[in-house]
Amino acid sequence: MEFANECYCGNALINGPTVAPEGQCDKTCSGNAAQQCGGASRMTIFATGDLNVFAVPAAQKTNLPGKWEYKGCITEGVGQRIWKYQTILTNTNSATECLSRCSQFGYMAGGMEYGTECFCGDVVDIENAQATVRPETECKTTCPGDPRYYCGGGSRLTWYAWSLDDPLYKWTYASGNSAGRYRFYVPGVVVPLITTLGVNGKVTFVEKQGTGPANSTGAFELDPSLAGDFSKAWRTMRGLKTDVFCSAGMTLPDKAGRQINVGGWSGTSTFGIRLYWPDGSPGTPSVNDWQENAAELKLQKGRWYPSGMVMSNGSMLIVGGQDGSNGAPVPSLEILPQVGGVVDLEWLRRTDPYNLYPFIFVLPGGGIFAGYFNEARILDPVSFATVRTLPAIPGNVNNPNAGRTYPLEGAAMMFPQYAPYTDPVTMLICGGSTNGASLVTDNCVTIQPENPSSNWTIERMPSQRVMPCMAPLPDGTFLIANGATKGVAGFGLATDPNLNAVLYDPSKPLNQRMTIMANTTIARMYHSEAITLQDGTVLISGSDPQSNAYPEEYRVEVFEPPYVLSGLPRPAYTITNKDWAYGQQISITITAGTSANMRASLIGAVSSTHGNSMGQRTMFPGFSCAGNTCTVTAPPNNKYRPESKTQSAAITMASTYAHLTHRQVHLEQSDPEIRIHYVEAKPAAGTPQKGTILLIHGFPETSYQFRHVLVPLSSAGYHAIAPDYRGAGSSSRPTTGYTKGVLATDLHDLLTKHLAHHLTRVQSLTFGECPLPGTTIYDAWKHSPELWRFGFHNVPDLPELLNPAAFGEEDLRFYETAFAAPGAMRAGFELYRAFEADKVDNLRWVEEKGKGKVRAMVLGGEGSLEALRSIGMAEEVYGDVVEGVVEGSGHWIAEEQPEIFTRKVLGFIEG
Repeated sequence: MEFANECYCGNALINGPTVAPEGQCDKTCSGNAAQQCGGASRMTIFATGDLNVFAVPAAQKTNLPGKWEYKGCITEGVGQRIWKYQTILTNTNSATECLSRCSQFGYMAGGMEYGTECFCGDVVDIENAQATVRPETECKTTCPGDPRYYCGGGSRLTWYAWSLDDPLYKWTYASGNSAGRYRFYVPGVVVPLITTLGVNGKVTFVEKQGTGPANSTGAFELDPSLAGDFSKAWRTMRGLKTDVFCSAGMTLPDKAGRQINVGGWSGTSTFGIRLYWPDGSPGTPSVNDWQENAAELKLQKGRWYPSGMVMSNGSMLIVGGQDGSNGAPVPSLEILPQVGGVVDLEWLRRTDPYNLYPFIFVLPGGGIFAGYFNEARILDPVSFATVRTLPAIPGNVNNPNAGRTYPLEGAAMMFPQYAPYTDPVTMLICGGSTNGASLVTDNCVTIQPENPSSNWTIERMPSQRVMPCMAPLPDGTFLIANGATKGVAGFGLATDPNLNAVLYDPSKPLNQRMTIMANTTIARMYHSEAITLQDGTVLISGSDPQSNAYPEEYRVEVFEPPYVLSGLPRPAYTITNKDWAYGQQISITITAGTSANMRASLIGAVSSTHGNSMGQRTMFPGFSCAGNTCTVTAPPNNKYRPESKTQSAAITMASTYAHLTHRQVHLEQSDPEIRIHYVEAKPAAGTPQKGTILLIHGFPETSYQFRHVLVPLSSAGYHAIAPDYRGAGSSSRPTTGYTKGVLATDLHDLLTKHLAHHLTRVQSLTFGECPLPGTTIYDAWKHSPELWRFGFHNVPDLPELLNPAAFGEEDLRFYETAFAAPGAMRAGFELYRAFEADKVDNLRWVEEKGKGKVRAMVLGGEGSLEALRSIGMAEEVYGDVVEGVVEGSGHWIAEEQPEIFTRKVLGFIEG
């Protein structure tokens, strides 16, 4: 008590109080004259248990969580908050509590204000909001969660940043062909609600009634093979009797690959079951229409916004929905063909209305994954009872109740499964929004639902996204496209379209899986779709926001992933058996291209609507080749691959180089930008890794030079990495920095700073036939007629005038594409122009350090004229040099004789 009539309560004494003589607490209590209640600026203290006393607070600068660093005191933004993610922590706010929340969700800046407020965001937001630095004395409000420290002040933030030495995420910023490309595909005739790729190679579009012209039939079929001829590309379909508005779609597991559409908007439509038998083939007209007869075939419960899934036994599971437009919930499931009655689902009833279009997948263990609102569980496939309730799905940093299904709409995928299918399957959910404030989510979350100890892992996305669409690609990656950055799903409820595509690569390390790809110019908002076509491109369609700001969108685009733009020839193959049994081995004949290191993927036939890719599944089955005959081993049972159809005649293949793992890192993002593209192949999961092999190409080649040897080297237990050094391939092309010392530094930084390789020592070095400036052999040889190109390439500007297309025929198409890029030829010639500087560096290095102590091998082609000189040059620089001869090869060893190259390299490394 203080001043006789003031009463204070708390859990501790804060702000550095000191003990005063008891006689100074001489004020008579206003409620009891027989007692003393403090004095002037003096308090009579009572406590239960131990009394905690804290010194005068300060900003917390030590013992911070993770890699957080104190930065200072700043003002709020001009006319706006610096960071939009605000959490009020009335009793617990502190630097530790607040910053731990921020880093969990991938934010690398955060701060506290007014004592109780926690904010998360990015450092760049400070400059964008025009905040200014203030003295620490202006941030003097005590943290309620830790009275030893200050948590900002009035319109002042105590702020922190995560160390850039170990960033929370590393996004790749792709450019050129590596970023993919949006391309206008065909003028549309319909604004679709659902798109489905059929076994006939064509795409069905169905629309909600009232979207298109009054005389529209509501259904059309697009033949991608005729996309260049609008008059032939589209076929009008008939047979729909009721409104498919917000229905579900699937492909049946029969030989015909029939398509089914269930549910709808109101009345009879909600009970609708519609069937289509795909017929025809690419370039050949189809004639079949949709069939619907509610008197003969209908759902047991009317459903608007349901989801559909083919079960492991071939039955169809229909889950959730509402009773017509904004009607009562239908929290139940039923089976098609009809078996028994409907099954009530308490968890859907409880989470209505934020659980529409739930995500449902068959798990390898036989259970059914169900994701809805911000919850998930595994269901028994017979009783549909809950086998396991999974941890709550994380939402936003300031709102754990952010949702993932309509109307807080995100998108979901199952990670690819690889033979022999021993790894636990992973579920991926990206994007979403919040109820009320509609703060859109900017993260993806993953979980291994069949792992009892697994919890959700959060990965921050490059931007916020509600109503995203995701498409599985044949290389095992996922394309994230479409949607908005503000609002929720529904008519007129979202703004600010997200025009950027993002590539999610499950094979990359956590928090490094996202690549920022190309942009479109077309807003794809509510009712947009994305499906993968048989040629590996992604068909992007739709948008019906019913908003004056964004029109109904008829235009159809395709997104062309990097492998489509690589310039590589596409393998051709024939499959006679397209109806496979589980575990069966199927023979495939390669009719064009090479089978060397080829692999196969199976992609489920998808119906795309509202961020839900019903039927999605990607598998990499057992695959082997002998000559031009390859064998695919079908998945082992209906748990790994439910009875269903796969698109692309059941298999999608691409060239080895396109299917290797391609990545990019920025060694320097300022001017000049130094971006290094590299290709890698790692040992299979569970295989002990023996070490790392770095493969450095020459000129005029790129990492493509090693396309035939990366996988064999990784199969031998090595992490094989083939970069495009600066100026080559898909790496950036600065105007300077082409001495070999700089190139070596680039590659050293790539390995140590970005790939976390701890290079304690290099164990061995294998030379191809490459010059070593500074050696006596090179100096005597460089002016000889046979090396005329060295002098020619040294002449400024002259070599660049040559036509890069003169390099070759079809077998050199890739190199023609690579070196036709702006600046590519100049960068290559700069390597030669730097030789004199390399000579100085090499001589100084040998003088200072002596000959290299690393074991070295010079690997030369049997038919090459440069092998002997290469050995002599290496012996002037290295003390332990051996010779390796590749029989039957000229200069381009890794391409001419890849098997011998691999054997020689491994023999030397392991010898």
